[in-house]
Amino acid sequence: ADRVSPSSSLMSTPSPTQPWYRSLTREQWFVFIVASLATLPRTPREWQQRGWVAIALVLAGVLGSMAAWTKNEGFVYLAAATMLVGWSSYRHGRLADVRWWLAGLIPLLSVIVAFKVFVVPATTDYLVGTSESGTIVARVLDVSRQVRLVETVATLAFRWGGPLAAGSLLLMLLVAAGLGALPEGRTARGYLFVSAVMLAGYSVVYLLTPFDVVWLISTTFDRLTLQVWPVLVLAACTSAEGAATTEAKG
Repeated sequence: ADRVSPSSSLMSTPSPTQPWYRSLTREQWFVFIVASLATLPRTPREWQQRGWVAIALVLAGVLGSMAAWTKNEGFVYLAAATMLVGWSSYRHGRLADVRWWLAGLIPLLSVIVAFKVFVVPATTDYLVGTSESGTIVARVLDVSRQVRLVETVATLAFRWGGPLAAGSLLLMLLVAAGLGALPEGRTARGYLFVSAVMLAGYSVVYLLTPFDVVWLISTTFDRLTLQVWPVLVLAACTSAEGAATTEAKG
């Protein structure tokens, strides 16, 4: 077996300090993700309001960095959100406005990076061996690990929510994707992109870890899915709102 030790759960190294909100949101840090996404400019009209765009992007960046400050999984969100902000800025002819997102993001992010580099520089146990390229390739390309990952995630995804809500996760995913495919679902597609990148990032870590894949997924799936679920709900609601607004105007 490739399980090494009953380590702490996925991505759980300490943060620089223990702020008041960490004790409240250690496992519910999705509030920062949802707040960050909801603060981003959505419509072309909003992107053309220079003052509003600057304030919104700075605030969204601060909220996003708080997700990373609270839990290491927040770094995956930051990567996805930065790509989304970059694309949205470019698409609306406001690429220079990415600087406002970075202005909100960098202060807390700098503290986190400095803490991890100078205070706790040791490699976390769930990434033991990832400094060697051969180990990385072997783990990621291990077909047996990939199969176990897919099978375990599929089983847990269907069961997520408990006996009375089994299948709710897959149903919400289908609803969000379906509504996002509508012409009014442009913003929702951005949210779904963030969700997809987050899930892909978690999957890569699952494959890189030296632990048994089934064991690790089983012990972290509910917690990690709890971070993605609100984003799916937000995507579905945003699309539904856009469709309703279009119908009302029509």
